[in-house]
Amino acid sequence: MRLIKRIRLNIPVKILLAILTIEVVLLMMMGIFYSSRFNREIDSRIADKLALPGVLMNQRALPFDKVEDLRALSDLVQEKVVDAFVFGRGGKVFFHFEPSREGRVFTDFLVEEEKSVFDPDMDQARQYAFVDGSGAHYISHVTPLRANGNFLGGLYVRISADTIKDSKMGLVLFFCLGATLAIFLTTLISAFLIHRMVVPRIIEALSVLKRYAAGDFTVRIVNPGVPDQLGQLMRQVNTLLEVIEDSTCKLQTLNLAAKEFSRADDREEVFRVAADRIEQNLPVRRQRDQHEANFLLTLPVTRLPVAGNGSSLNFVAQTDGRQLSPGEAGFVKALSGLMESAIERIEAFQRISEAEEKYRDLFVSALEGIYRARLDGLLIEINPALASMMGYDSVEDMFALSGNLTGRYISAEDHQELLRQLMQEKKVREYEVPLLRRDGSVFQASMSARLVMDKDGAMQLIEGRVVDISERRRRQREEKERLAADAVTKARLLLVEDLEHKNQQLHEALDDLKRTQQQLVQSEKMAAVGMTAAGVAHDLNNILAGVISYPELQLATIPADSPFRVPLEAILASGRRAAAVVADLLTLAKGSARMKQNVALCSLVKEYMESAEFQTMIRRYPQVRVQVVDESHDALINCSPVHIQKVVMNLVMNAVEALAADGGSVVIRTSRQEAEQAGGLIDGSLAVLEVGDDGPGIPVENQPHIYEPFYTRKVMGKKGTGLGLTVVWNVVKEHGGRIELDSEAKGTTFRVFLPVEERPGSDDVFVDETMDLQGRGTILVVDDEPLQRDIATKMLTTFGYEVMTAESGQAAIDLLRRRSVDLVVLDMLMPPGINGLQTYQAIIAIYPGQKALIVSGFSESGDVKAAMQLGVGGFVKKPYTMNQIARAIKNEMERRPASP
Repeated sequence: MRLIKRIRLNIPVKILLAILTIEVVLLMMMGIFYSSRFNREIDSRIADKLALPGVLMNQRALPFDKVEDLRALSDLVQEKVVDAFVFGRGGKVFFHFEPSREGRVFTDFLVEEEKSVFDPDMDQARQYAFVDGSGAHYISHVTPLRANGNFLGGLYVRISADTIKDSKMGLVLFFCLGATLAIFLTTLISAFLIHRMVVPRIIEALSVLKRYAAGDFTVRIVNPGVPDQLGQLMRQVNTLLEVIEDSTCKLQTLNLAAKEFSRADDREEVFRVAADRIEQNLPVRRQRDQHEANFLLTLPVTRLPVAGNGSSLNFVAQTDGRQLSPGEAGFVKALSGLMESAIERIEAFQRISEAEEKYRDLFVSALEGIYRARLDGLLIEINPALASMMGYDSVEDMFALSGNLTGRYISAEDHQELLRQLMQEKKVREYEVPLLRRDGSVFQASMSARLVMDKDGAMQLIEGRVVDISERRRRQREEKERLAADAVTKARLLLVEDLEHKNQQLHEALDDLKRTQQQLVQSEKMAAVGMTAAGVAHDLNNILAGVISYPELQLATIPADSPFRVPLEAILASGRRAAAVVADLLTLAKGSARMKQNVALCSLVKEYMESAEFQTMIRRYPQVRVQVVDESHDALINCSPVHIQKVVMNLVMNAVEALAADGGSVVIRTSRQEAEQAGGLIDGSLAVLEVGDDGPGIPVENQPHIYEPFYTRKVMGKKGTGLGLTVVWNVVKEHGGRIELDSEAKGTTFRVFLPVEERPGSDDVFVDETMDLQGRGTILVVDDEPLQRDIATKMLTTFGYEVMTAESGQAAIDLLRRRSVDLVVLDMLMPPGINGLQTYQAIIAIYPGQKALIVSGFSESGDVKAAMQLGVGGFVKKPYTMNQIARAIKNEMERRPASP
């Protein structure tokens, strides 16, 4: 390692290596050039030799059957021929040195690499070199054969190329040996010249520099040699060493002068030291006669008073005509700067002394209290005014009896607040606080303070002032009391004048307020709960997707006699019941019941009476009798059937449970009334749903709260959720109706009024239950919930679709930039990124007319409708079943072809 390091740091060796590197690179480039050229020349000559038999055959100078004699063919091409044959246009062999091979396709006799080079229909000569499995080298050539310009076939010739390869390698080896010899000779000559002409001089210069670095400042290079570049460099080194020696001496002199300046007490001593040092180091002497001329320099030269008041030094030269050298001028300038700093220090010290004396006079004679204290409150310095303000006879008395300002505060919180403001703002102005005097009396003080920092920004102490504002506060208080008395007198006069008018207005407003207060409170509660319920329901729908969908997927794949069907069906039923509760929550949100159709009110009541829920409830309460009376004449209402049935169920359930203890009867009545019969609050005819019971009525004090969410007299979680009548109130209001309550000591009746739809039920939706839901195509599912993406993938794969997924709208857009799909299933809400509408807008910018479906836990919103106007083909509400999503996709895939 040491040898390698010495070689790396040796300049002659570096020069030799540079020369060697250049020679090697040049010779390598020449070798590559000439080797390539010679190889191309050899290959060209080989190609001419192999093409010669084909040329002779095209000229009819050589018969086709000549290929049967390989020795004669080898003599003709002057290379050893190992295979040759003639083939026709279709590739069939006609002449071969082995007759048994005639009649076969010529590609059967080629190696795999040749088959991709030669073909039966080639019209140009081709040549290929290869190595077989044993390592032997071959060159094959095919020459097209023509007669009268017509293509007849080709002549295939293969020769052994081992001797040709040996010739090429010999040529390269010869060139490498010659290049190596040339490099060796030139390197020896260069080394000899460098060693004789350069190395001794470099060694001498290096030796001088090492001695100088060791402290021998008198050493110089004795023999710089001829004035070439190296000789000039050695002479410059001598000059540099002389300058460094002179500068070192002057620097030592400046250091000694600086020490003497630091001990000087006045300007005269500074001037004396400077004059001595200049006369010791420069060829000048100090001016002694005012009439002496030829001034060479004057000190000090910057920012100091000029000559005339004893503030400058004048010198005259002791040599004839010589100017100061740059080193001497630098010495003068540096010494001048040291003089300036020393004189400024002396003057600054004098100014500080005078300022301290003035500050002490102001500090002692100030009328307001001034102090300096540590951060913990320990006093460092105070003035007499503060001691007197605190009730002490003198400053010394206050320090002796109370050296800490913290104990003077009435409340420790005041001191902590002052410190907090100081730490935050670094200063406090006019902070008012009560303080204690020595005798225990209290006075109101105004305190101003600031934090004192050191040069590093660390807090050191607090400086502040204290003003006794007790008298000022007393005068301000008296003035406020006088102004308050005047204001009270004026206010009384105005109050008496305005009281009767305001009283009258108050009575009128109070009546209106009482009428609207209850409605306002109810509406605000319902709006707030609706907003909360919408978000909660959306999250619950995503959670319930797995509870409903995974059992449904498993039930579709396991046999009917599987022991797992019963628990899976129970899980599925529980999930659907939970989805029904979520539907109640969505009913609290505005716009949750917008998918409507025309249905007869009496048919909805009848369907509920035949439902499993109603039959289960009647079996639980056999002591309760339920009677249905239809007087509606099949009146149609435009509604969401599910939600109206929810109204019927909740009203009937409440009535039955009200009679659970003692039994009784419930009457469900449907009728039709005109608007004027119902009070005229709704235009047109009305369908009326009336549910009454003969049980105990609802107490008067409870009636204003019955529609409030989670207000129930049942046991929460066992007999109700507290949302029943809230859902009823929301559904009725959303359908443009109203609800009335009539409750007395014996019996309660709810009446629901809904507008009658005069048109027939043309909005009813027909669902083809026999539709084949199997399909084909690529579906992209875009949903921010991993569970929902997994469910959709498994469902749609079951129906035969290829499914891709994306976790956000942006991810879907990036995927569609790379490839297209047949249909996109978009979730509407995907926080925190873009929603389904924004995603679809970006998709149709890439693929106009892209087929798509929207899925969401909410009912149709403004964004859903906007997406459908842009081209989305349908909307599916979460949580969906396998048949629902498959039917929606099937309808959309078959509805129309995707736009190009």
